[in-house]
Order: sequence, then C-alpha cells, then structure tokens
Amino acid sequence: MNNRRKRTWKNYMLAVLTAAAVMGTGSLQPSSVWGEAGDREGIASLDEEEVYREEMEGDFELETEDSPDSETVPEEGLPDEMTGIDAGAAAGEVWGSPAGGGGVQASDEEPVLHQPKLTLESWKITDDQPLLAGETREGVAVFRNQSRDRAVYNLEISLEWEAQGLGFGKTSYYYPSAAAGAALEVPVTIRVSSGAEQQDAVLRFSLEYEDDKGTACTGSEKVILDIRQKAEVQASGFFMEEQVCATDTLSKDIKVQNTGKAPVYNVQVTVEGGGIFARSPLFAGNLETGGQAEGTLLLYVGTRDMKEPGTAGEGTEEEKYGETRGTLLLTYEDADGNLYTKEEDFRTVIGPSRTVALSVEEEETKTNPWWISGLLLVIVLLAGLALWMFCLVVRSRKELADARVIREELYGEKEKG
Repeated sequence: MNNRRKRTWKNYMLAVLTAAAVMGTGSLQPSSVWGEAGDREGIASLDEEEVYREEMEGDFELETEDSPDSETVPEEGLPDEMTGIDAGAAAGEVWGSPAGGGGVQASDEEPVLHQPKLTLESWKITDDQPLLAGETREGVAVFRNQSRDRAVYNLEISLEWEAQGLGFGKTSYYYPSAAAGAALEVPVTIRVSSGAEQQDAVLRFSLEYEDDKGTACTGSEKVILDIRQKAEVQASGFFMEEQVCATDTLSKDIKVQNTGKAPVYNVQVTVEGGGIFARSPLFAGNLETGGQAEGTLLLYVGTRDMKEPGTAGEGTEEEKYGETRGTLLLTYEDADGNLYTKEEDFRTVIGPSRTVALSVEEEETKTNPWWISGLLLVIVLLAGLALWMFCLVVRSRKELADARVIREELYGEKEKG
C-alpha cells in the first residue's frame, strides 16, 4: 500500500515538473521541453534533470502490477483515474495554463462575412463617337456583383451630374435583387442641348443596396462624357465669270469665318473642275469661335480636256472649249482631327485664249481675197459715176434757170419799148 502511494506520488511529481516545463516554453515539442538552457524555469539543463530523476527513483521503489504487494486502492489526495497526463493537466490548471499544457483553446467566434460589392464593369455609347451638341444618344452601363456567394437586394441606381446642357431619359433605376456574380445592364438615354459647352463632363452612378442580412451598403462609380460642338465654317465672296479664256489667271478674294462654337483647324479653300485649277490653295489656318480670315485664291484657266495646269490637251476644238463645271472646296478639322468638307458648285464657258484670237484676226487681215478689192473698186466707181451724174443734173438745172432769167429780161424790155 505504501509502495503504491509512493509510486503514485512520484508519477504526480513528474507530471507536475513536465507541466511546469511546458508552461515555460508554451509547447509540447521535445526541443522546447528538453532544449537549451533558459527555455524554461526550474530546470537549468538536461544533466540536472537526470540527476533529479535518479534521486526520485532512489527514494521510491517501483512496483509492477504483478507484485504481491500491489493493490487497487483509490489514490488519496487525487481524483479517481487521474494519473500521468491527467495529472499533468491538473497541474496545468494549477499554474493557470489550459488543460493539456501550453495549447490555445479553439475559438467559438463566427466567421467574418464580407459585404457584397457592386462595381461598374463597362460603359459604352452607340457608335463610339463623341456626343455632339443637339444629339440624343443611347448608352449602356454594366454593373457586376463581385461577391461569389452573396446576393444583393433592393438595389437603387441614381444618376448625378453637374455639366450644363445635359439631360437623361431616366435618372433613377430599381432592381429587386442581383445574384452572386450576376451582371446588370442599365440603359441610359443621353440628350445634349445645342448650346452645351464643349467639355469632358462627369456622369456619376450612385448605388444603394442591402446584403442578405439587411445591412445597408453604398457605392459610387463615374464615367466621362465627351461632349463636342459641331465644327462650322462658312466661305463668302467667291464668284465665277460667265465666260473665260484659256490661259487666263483669275484672282478671287475670299473670306472664311468660324460660325460654330468650337475651334477649327487647318482651314483651306481650293477648286476642282474641268479646266479650272488653283495655282495655290488659300490657307486660312486655325480659327477660334467667331474668328475669320481673308485671302486671295489664284485660278488658272486651261481647256476642258486639260488634266494638269500647263499641259496641252489632245482633244478637238469642241472638247477643249465650251461649258464646264467646277467645285469650290472648303476643308477644315475639329479638335479630334476629324476632316470636314463643304462644296459650292459653279459653271462657266471656256473659250480660246486671247492670243490665239488676235492671231486669227491679223491673219485674216493680211490674206484678204482679190474679189474684195475688185468689189471695193466697183463701189468707188459707182460712187464716182453717181457723183458725176449728180453734178450734171445740178449744172443743167442751173443753166436752164439762167436762160429763163435772160429771156424774161429780154421780153420785158421789148414791151416797154
């Protein structure tokens, strides 16, 4: 009986020492319990512990279960069935450590649930072109629930903006729910007034919704609206004569003006047409809103069949000369580099060059036919004959008048005598 108590007491003391060593290291690893000096309190080294064990074993004699003196008697001072590691657990409770020595107890806290999040996945406007003043366009915003396992409920999307001249078909959208990972397409009708300024306007989407536990959530997304004014330029002062001669050079004074509400760039004026060529285009450069410029456009008149200025045509007289049509071209660009063209048609009649006409007249003068000279001689003779006959008639009449006067004078004297 006493031997049994001695053995039990020895086991209890060993368990207490083991628990104390575990408390000093916070682990049951062998390297922590039997490791380097300073890792635990009460035992400085492995040699000291071995000496201590030998002393304990010398004080108490061990008994086996087969020895005649062994008895199954409840241990005094200890609860039933508390030996070995159970005793160590009890010792650990005495020192304030968790049962089993040095471990951390499992937590009973609930797992963290992250709120679902809605984000803007894409934004697209029809035709992928800037919004022009005076237009109405359609856009689509796609929102996605980024949560993999939680839905959203009572979703409300509101539109907010500050730019003047903008309007929308709807400004608020409601959706009862959106499943985890689901996408929502939100159609947006955009109206831009004709007086809207050219700018990059901000459109904001304000999001309000709830998770599956009724917790309120909010979010905000934004897109940029590229608003552009129409580029407008007018040209004035151009006219074309009804008839021109080949090889002529025409000077045309032209004025161009920016009549739109946005700057324009690389403004030019030129002509295209059968037989009419621009010696050099009129370049007006860049024009701010309301700006204007003036210049002279020099035109060269060729023939209708002429392909390039100064080259001779190979057509007949009918193909070279006659009525022709042309076009005045006004070109300019907007801030995005888009090219605009305006056309004004004209028509005129191209005749032979003045040099050719004068040469023909001189040649005709030098090569008069003989019959013209004969005709002129006949005319002169006839005129002389007529004059001679006229003189004879006048002379005869004068002689008759003189004879009558003489006769009257003679007869008058006889009567008086």
